[in-house]
Amino acid sequence: MNNPEPRVHLLLQDGRRFQTLIDNVQDFALYLLDHEGRISSWNAGAERIEGYPADEIIGRSMSLFLAPEDRASGTLEQALASAAGQGRHEMEGWHVRKDGSRFWAHTVLQAIRDDDGQLAGYASIARDITQRKLAGETLERASARLLQAQRLEAVGQLTGGIAHDFNNALSVIVNSLDLLASRLRSASDIVVLEKAQRASERAADLTRQLLAFARRQALAPERLDLNALIASAEPMLRRACGPSVRLAVAPGAEPRMVSVDSQQLLQALLNLVINAREAMPHGGELAIRCDSVVLAERHAAANLLPGSYATVSVSDTGIGLPPDLVPRAIEPFFTTKQDGSSGLGLSQAYGFAAQSGGGMIIDSAVGKGTSVTMYFPLAPAATDKPPVASVAGRAGKVLIVEDDQDVLDLATRIFQSLGFDVLTAGNGLDGVAVLERVRDIDVLFTDVVMPMGMSGIELARFTRKVCPQVRILLASGYPMEVLRAEYGDLDDFAFIGKPFRWTELLEKIRAVQEAA
Repeated sequence: MNNPEPRVHLLLQDGRRFQTLIDNVQDFALYLLDHEGRISSWNAGAERIEGYPADEIIGRSMSLFLAPEDRASGTLEQALASAAGQGRHEMEGWHVRKDGSRFWAHTVLQAIRDDDGQLAGYASIARDITQRKLAGETLERASARLLQAQRLEAVGQLTGGIAHDFNNALSVIVNSLDLLASRLRSASDIVVLEKAQRASERAADLTRQLLAFARRQALAPERLDLNALIASAEPMLRRACGPSVRLAVAPGAEPRMVSVDSQQLLQALLNLVINAREAMPHGGELAIRCDSVVLAERHAAANLLPGSYATVSVSDTGIGLPPDLVPRAIEPFFTTKQDGSSGLGLSQAYGFAAQSGGGMIIDSAVGKGTSVTMYFPLAPAATDKPPVASVAGRAGKVLIVEDDQDVLDLATRIFQSLGFDVLTAGNGLDGVAVLERVRDIDVLFTDVVMPMGMSGIELARFTRKVCPQVRILLASGYPMEVLRAEYGDLDDFAFIGKPFRWTELLEKIRAVQEAA
């Protein structure tokens, strides 16, 4: 008869080895549960991860270290039922350690059955995957920011292209109305004309806002004190708030010098104030604050480079926006209002701040209001520049190069009214052909964006080489900053933005002549 004692000894020895192995696992919490979810064994890894020693946790429910919200929703009961029915259940959620700190846990519950198939309990393996979760969330946020930036860039390119073409049509409409205004005598006709002029001005404003979002508006930056500008605009901003909104303006104590277009900044500020007012239909409080900040590293959310910035924030106590709508708030024509608003206020402010070398951040929460902060780089110390001498102008010969026939006809009439002899071309290559035949041209007036593979800037540079005496005036709906980014240095050329009024073109022509 065989002696069972050696076999029992081996089994006991194997059991001790297995228990030693379990006890020395530090990176996983390994424990057994009875069929009601009470803990019956506890290893060293569980004590390290969950924070409870074995003598404080054995016999207590696993729900002790689940997050309160999971306990309230019956997460443990659902997990045990799933493991009992399916044999296995995986879940992730917050666990609360004995000291109150939280970590994100990945837990696997495995049902244990006896020889008769009856449920005896559960084996649980849990581990701390907080770092993985945080890394995933960071990657998700970065991906979302990238997708948002790509979408805004695509929308900006489309918007800028549409606005550029619309400017050509507006130039003809606006100037034709101005020419008609000088001829009409009937009071009823004048009333109709004035309505058309007001409508064209609104269309021009709309185009400027679209170009602002696309960061392609023509800016006239000047060195100014941000605090002083906002303080001077306070009366206008108070009127824009209306009687039910209490406005507090807090300019900084020290000057904050920036280089921005003052009119566009005031327009952006007014847009933000009007948005805030409409977010408080029953009244509330609105605060405008100036401050300064130094960014030691790149601010990814607002695409701000390291450096020193002046900030202007507009904060309200209005209804706020849900998190999913905050990134979309700056998209053109996106609005949550039902009053026919254009949805361009935040777009203009965002585009202006970005084109000025800064950025914009929106913080908002439903029921807690909204704060919009524009960032502008602090300007370097001022340097004095000598005044530019002027010389009396004279009429002469002009070459007008424009692919839009209506704009070409309009420019021709304006130059002829100044006494110029006018030559025309419909594209850059035709312009080159004219220059090769006629060398005594005094002024070249050319659109920048043209067909046939030669831009107005390329034509201007060709003209500078073959006819260096020619004064050059460029016309475009895009600002010089955008054109410089694509074509390089353009300081040798004068520039007028589209849509231009005939009076503006006259002033530019005279300025070009005087600078000769």
